[in-house]
Amino acid sequence: MAEQQDDSQEKTEEPSEQKKRRAQEEGRTIHSKDLLSLAALAAAFGALAVQGQAMVSSLTVLLRQALLLQTSPEGEVALLNQIGNAGIQTLGLVLTVAVPVAVAVLLFQFGVGGFNFSWQALEPKFKRLNPLSGLARLFGKQALYELAKTMAKSALVLAVIYWVFSDQWTRLGGLIHTSLPGVTSVVTSEIWRLVRALLGVALLFALIDLTYQWWQHRQSMMMTKQEARDEHRQSEGSPELRARIRQMQREITMARSSGGVRDATVVLVNPTHFLIALSYQAGEDQPPTVCAKAQGKPALKLQEEARALGIPVHRQPDLTRAIFFTCDVGHSIREELFQAVAVILAHVLNGAEGEPPTAAPPTEFLFDETGRRLRSGA
Repeated sequence: MAEQQDDSQEKTEEPSEQKKRRAQEEGRTIHSKDLLSLAALAAAFGALAVQGQAMVSSLTVLLRQALLLQTSPEGEVALLNQIGNAGIQTLGLVLTVAVPVAVAVLLFQFGVGGFNFSWQALEPKFKRLNPLSGLARLFGKQALYELAKTMAKSALVLAVIYWVFSDQWTRLGGLIHTSLPGVTSVVTSEIWRLVRALLGVALLFALIDLTYQWWQHRQSMMMTKQEARDEHRQSEGSPELRARIRQMQREITMARSSGGVRDATVVLVNPTHFLIALSYQAGEDQPPTVCAKAQGKPALKLQEEARALGIPVHRQPDLTRAIFFTCDVGHSIREELFQAVAVILAHVLNGAEGEPPTAAPPTEFLFDETGRRLRSGA
């Protein structure tokens, strides 16, 4: 018994659409900090590689203006204009890097988990103030994973730095005898070599972290068999709710059919299980139309309503079932049934008393009460 209970609590079921939707509302999506860091670094260094020379020139001009900044003959207004222009240029330099970084981070997050803003994620969660819960998180699997990742990342970064510069110390030491442009060229080349190596490290850890975050998110979304049954029951509704819905649907059908009965010329019954209301305008070149049909208790209620409205109600079991199973409300009856229906309409339109003669449909239009066709002569 205990084993069966443990098996029932294992998360072996795929997450339902309802649980996926609830997770999005709560802001629980795949989120990799290392991937976003990679996107930010790549965008920043990419912007520097493309606009670096122009940024250095602009920064040089800006520093020169700052060093020469002094009160001009025009007074303080000119001084404020110079400061304002310097601020605008500084903002332009910052945006040159910041905009590509922001765009890259947004695109990477959209590609991984999509854009998902959730107010529930911003709500304070007081249970996190519990010291015991804090200790559990501190020594949990996520904390251990982050610690191991940080240590591995630090060790690998130091190894990469050593690898990049291990064979360049002699060359860098000789720069003291090199002109300034030469020093700038060598240093710039080594810096970009280090940047490419560090981006490779960032890419490696981003792939590792993304894989782990995807696996962890999937594990958290999996459901036990009991959870799957509960959600299915909630989505389908309780038996009482389903019964109420069916009752409302029958009431709506009855309301529509009731309006159709009021327009009927004649009502045919089975006499208790089926009802067909036919509408026909004498003198018009239009075949009779089914304006209402019902089965079971709704048929009895419509039959009572038709009698109350003074609409002729006649017992024609075979013909009633033939029309019921072959014609829909709002449509004309089948051509094969014209002759049988004409017998009934002639009786009604001529004002004859009593029941009309039995109008038998063609043998291929004979049905039992379940809608199965009867064999000829059965």
